[in-house]
Amino acid sequence: MQISISDIRLDGNTQARAGMKTETISDYAEAMKQGDRFPPVVVFNDGNNYWLADGFHRIYAARDIGVEEVDAEVLEGSIHDARWFAVGANNRHGARPTNEDKRSAVQLALDDEKLCARSNREIARQCGVSEFLVRKLRDEIPDSAIKSHLTIQSIPQSTPNPEPGGDHLREVGRGTCRDGGDDPGARRFGGAALQGAGVPNHRGALRPRP
Repeated sequence: MQISISDIRLDGNTQARAGMKTETISDYAEAMKQGDRFPPVVVFNDGNNYWLADGFHRIYAARDIGVEEVDAEVLEGSIHDARWFAVGANNRHGARPTNEDKRSAVQLALDDEKLCARSNREIARQCGVSEFLVRKLRDEIPDSAIKSHLTIQSIPQSTPNPEPGGDHLREVGRGTCRDGGDDPGARRFGGAALQGAGVPNHRGALRPRP
């Protein structure tokens, strides 16, 4: 179906790659101007928002040349579902993920308070990485991320792309995992998980409530 680009949320920390490639955006934009057809982007509809899960380079390319609507595959689900889809999307098509991209995908899953409850094995399979990498990154989660009270500043809907480095954070729920594995008993929860937002893959920072 056709969906307006302005209706697609890009600020939900659903970009799994380590960063955007300007050369790819330019190439896609030129191809679009020549009439090339691209696969639909993938968005998740939670009843209020369309969260982009796959197709960031296509969206930015289309926007750069003034396209207002794109073909989209709309799936029902939450922002967490969008992130879970996103961490595996680059293994199915597009440019081959770099090591930085793989690490970024795992980190995205671990940063989500629901996805981090999955076992290391599940996350590794979805991200297309080794279980060792997931375990390593999970072990690096700082103690400061496991607090019972945290605060953030919300992102106004009218500001979908704040500049990197700012305090643009969104609270998405409770339950940050520090430990994981295939044994559910090995997982520990605590604190409020905070997600970066705005420019794709801008994580933001955790701040304990005074």
